[in-house]
Amino acid sequence: MASRSSGGSRSRSRSASSASSSSSSQTLILVVGAAAVVVFLLVMSGNKSPESGTKTPAASAPAVAPAAPAPAASVPSGSAKAGKTPARPAPPLGQETLAKLSQLEAQATQLFNESVNLRNGGDAMKAREAAGRAKDVLDQWNSLVEPNLLWQEEAQLGDWAQPAEYIQLEKLFGAYQTLNNKVRKQGG
Repeated sequence: MASRSSGGSRSRSRSASSASSSSSSQTLILVVGAAAVVVFLLVMSGNKSPESGTKTPAASAPAVAPAAPAPAASVPSGSAKAGKTPARPAPPLGQETLAKLSQLEAQATQLFNESVNLRNGGDAMKAREAAGRAKDVLDQWNSLVEPNLLWQEEAQLGDWAQPAEYIQLEKLFGAYQTLNNKVRKQGG
């Protein structure tokens, strides 16, 4: 009788493990199926044309002409950002300051590229010096508009209205940050 009860418990444990195995397999199949449905719906909704609501073939998408690169000294024009009335007035920021920022960025980019070429050529000390000079130019860039950047940060956090020059400064600051990070990684 003892052997019979142990044999019975073995068969019950086998059936219990097979039931949990099939349950986890069903759960996995349901999750994969749901994910496939979501992906299918996203793909189908992404292929709709806004005018007609029908699918548009990828080949008939209008070709966009690449924009010609602007000279480093030119500053793109922009429009002001609407928002709340600022709690304090914006520090003055003119087009000549924005042009100077573009000029400093071009100079720092040239020094950074020189640093990369020197490092690739195997001259690490001269590469580090060039990166240091690029960092000095970027520090000039930052000190030129530090009060403006502080005001703009406060304006963005407070959702204040901003003059068009500050929208341009925001774009230039993004390029400055990218270049500054590259220069610092290069040793500047």
